[in-house]
Amino acid sequence: MSRVKVGLVRVLTLHDEEALNVHGRLIEEKFPSLYVISRCIEGFPKGLYNFEIEKKAIPHIVKLVGEFEKEGVKAVIISCADDPGVEEARKRVKIPVIGAGTAVASVALIYGDRIGVLGITDEVPRPIKRILGDRIIGYEKPHNIESTVDIAKNRDEIIRSAKKLIDLNIDALVLACTGYSTARVSDLLKGIIDIPVVDPVVASGLLTYYLVAVT
Repeated sequence: MSRVKVGLVRVLTLHDEEALNVHGRLIEEKFPSLYVISRCIEGFPKGLYNFEIEKKAIPHIVKLVGEFEKEGVKAVIISCADDPGVEEARKRVKIPVIGAGTAVASVALIYGDRIGVLGITDEVPRPIKRILGDRIIGYEKPHNIESTVDIAKNRDEIIRSAKKLIDLNIDALVLACTGYSTARVSDLLKGIIDIPVVDPVVASGLLTYYLVAVT
């Protein structure tokens, strides 16, 4: 059976093919019926780490989504927990556009009403806050992490922040940055904590799979 082709937009500028395809390969591991084509926006070497940078990136994201649609993909994933450009792209294309923030928050709802969120910004990403609302019991931004490129070298701080959230008696832990997916932080934490860790890239793949391969 042929796999379903979907597009994935990385909001971090990457020139290495292997690094570019990390999120797509993670989705393909979990959902083998999907074939993921990854592309990145240019001019954002540290990703989107604040609202002003995000606003500048949105036109680039929307452009990539439009290109993907012309190439015949069945859906596009915006691999960022703040869902930049998702609303704008949905007004331009007819295929589904899935934001990682909406996806990870939606999946977290199945685990209960007490959710901890681990991010890299000063506040909870907007789509996650909108969906989870008062279910968010605590939010942590690990020390020394200011952008997605800081994640891999601060694993001890990530673990420390995750344990602070666990102490709040949460039902699940949401990773509110797709950079955590790049660093396979969910695998790291699964060996340390005993509650579900919801990965934004995997959650995006799950919703995409439902949209293009089930419905």
